[in-house]
Amino acid sequence: MKKQIFLIVVILIIIAAVLVLLFTGERKTAITGSGMIEVEEVDISARINGRIEKLTAAEGDLVEKGDTLGVIEHRELLTRQRKALTGLNAAKLSLEEIRLKKEDFKKDLERIRELYAVGNVAKKELENYELQYRLLKMNEEKAKENIEGVSADLELIKTQLENAFITSPISGVVLARNFEEGEAVFVGARIFRIGDLNRAWLKIYLPETEIGKISLGSEAEVHVDAYPDEVYKGRVTWISREAEFTPKNIQTKEERADLVFAVKITIPNPEQKLLPGMPADAEILENAHR
Repeated sequence: MKKQIFLIVVILIIIAAVLVLLFTGERKTAITGSGMIEVEEVDISARINGRIEKLTAAEGDLVEKGDTLGVIEHRELLTRQRKALTGLNAAKLSLEEIRLKKEDFKKDLERIRELYAVGNVAKKELENYELQYRLLKMNEEKAKENIEGVSADLELIKTQLENAFITSPISGVVLARNFEEGEAVFVGARIFRIGDLNRAWLKIYLPETEIGKISLGSEAEVHVDAYPDEVYKGRVTWISREAEFTPKNIQTKEERADLVFAVKITIPNPEQKLLPGMPADAEILENAHR
């Protein structure tokens, strides 16, 4: 009998200890939200004016950093480049001729100065030689400036030719193509929008009653319909400081009337399986104490 009583007491103590741990210890709570997968976006804009000659990428295409996605017509630039190169060569020849002439004239000037020193040449003749020499030096400087100007034009044309090729600054997916071949574009026109698939994120909206339960760095688990058996780990990287009405894409009118705070969850996506527009559900894990 005593043994039975002792056993019952031990069991009760164990149950009490478990209950204490359950009600006084740390436990995980999950704050849920839904949204669409998004990625960091980069716009590719025209850097020269012209007509689009060729486009090689369409919406949905995967591209690599440095890929050429299109070409803006640049035949006029090539013509200007050829003319500028011809002008540069001519300017260099002209400078060389002026330098040779100046060196020869300098020798003549030194001889005239020596003759003037002993009285064999009039002062007016010496002054004329000195004037001619100064003019040659001025012509030399002008020729140098001409070469510098033509060289600067060539550098500008070279840059414009490089800008005629539309290249992707990142690896990712083409989210938008806003122009077609044959259309005219101006500097700044957004031709493509590229999404960086390595940097996926999810924006959800939480009510004020829940926003205080999370913080920057809070862990999150994300589920997408496309891969129901997979769990993607993420972290809270941004919490809005201002409340707003729930966005219109939320299903019910009651929910849209609520004031909520936007929360951004960044999700590593090395395999690039998460794509923009995928519906996703998130559970933000936070430690809570009773």
